[in-house]
Amino acid sequence: MTMTQLIFRSLFVAAFLAASALAQPVKTEPGLALTYTVGAASDTVSAPNAWLYVPAGQPPTPFLSAGKFTATFTGFISVDLRGDYLFKAEASGTVKVELGTNIVLEFTGDGKKASEPTKPVRLGKGNNALKVTFTSPASGDAMLRLLWSEKGSLWEPVHAGMVSRAVANESLVQQNKLRLGRELFFEARCAKCHTTDAGAPELTMDAPSFEGIGVRRHFGWMANWILDPKAQRATATMPKLLHGPTAQADAEAIAAFLASQTGAAPAGELKKDDESIESGKKLVEALHCTGCHNVPNIGDPDAKKLNLTHVNAKFPPAALLAFLKNPGTHYAWTRMPKFNFKDGEAEQLAGFLSSIALMAKQPGPPTDAAILTRGKELVQSSGCLNCHTLKLDNQFKAKPLAELAAGQWTAGCLAEAAAGKAPHYDFARAEREALQAFAATDRASLKRHVP
Repeated sequence: MTMTQLIFRSLFVAAFLAASALAQPVKTEPGLALTYTVGAASDTVSAPNAWLYVPAGQPPTPFLSAGKFTATFTGFISVDLRGDYLFKAEASGTVKVELGTNIVLEFTGDGKKASEPTKPVRLGKGNNALKVTFTSPASGDAMLRLLWSEKGSLWEPVHAGMVSRAVANESLVQQNKLRLGRELFFEARCAKCHTTDAGAPELTMDAPSFEGIGVRRHFGWMANWILDPKAQRATATMPKLLHGPTAQADAEAIAAFLASQTGAAPAGELKKDDESIESGKKLVEALHCTGCHNVPNIGDPDAKKLNLTHVNAKFPPAALLAFLKNPGTHYAWTRMPKFNFKDGEAEQLAGFLSSIALMAKQPGPPTDAAILTRGKELVQSSGCLNCHTLKLDNQFKAKPLAELAAGQWTAGCLAEAAAGKAPHYDFARAEREALQAFAATDRASLKRHVP
């Protein structure tokens, strides 16, 4: 083989390999990548489709300030068969739609009338590159909705299952980490100890009140929960406050003191006859309780859901009934909804839940004065009263958020293992990294509420 032939063969092989690499399908995931830009700042989020609504005067995301913005959607429209489609937009602002290398629509609207339909646009089988660029109006609400039609008569948003984006979008990965950090900051009630200015409603997230808790919870359950919340519920957001050889005794002392906080006891009786229990089971199914809870013999168990086999250990019977009727009475931010039961339904549901839970004799709380005094001191000094309300002097102090530099978010509550007297949240590594990344921001997102 001559040198010329060798050169041509090498070039052919290189060209073939390059073409093969280009022909490899792009790995995608559901949704479009949406990048908002305000001035020099930007934030990338996942969008289920090419649509948005930002009320006048509000920021598009918590990580951006309010003001004029641009929004750029990127990704793909995927169709099973090649075909011609028409597009139009409803917008309050200016929008440009690009498919592949072609601009197929440009429109400025006031939100009252949609654009004229485009000419038929040929989409190839599989992924078709999509880019939608939107600029908010000078004033008023910003709104965009991209519609399509195959025949020009029935217009609808592009089906959510037909839009996707390339995986491993670096901007989206990084911004999702910040969003997770911000969410964890709220969920862990960090601002209850490390106080900051008022802002997003989530900063006010509370915990169950201690007022009268002795008639609403059993002593034994409280002691176990205080000792190690995650051992009772894997998804618990309450940290482990007690460490070391005295942890068990301290937990029991706190529980004993809380058990002494009594008041008017809840009234009512559970209905536990066979007919009522069967009616309660039907309520569980009708209310879709298994969406959040693991119910024995109903639905598939899920480690992220709350088990209901503990209700007898947790609640005195009448307290369970009262909780079902109005879950938010002593806990405003509870995720349990109020179902507004009809007469007798709450009693039937409570009877069913009690029938499927383990039955155990409840130990009485200690009444020794020294134990109660110790429990009271621990409640005052361990941080309990930063989240839970009780008419008692709170002696626990922590630095305000403004005094916690990003470099300090590796110890204390965020330490990998329990250390000293700091609450231990047992965050996963990815969660600690998300909180640390959030700490490195200006934290102005805590002041912004973007539903």
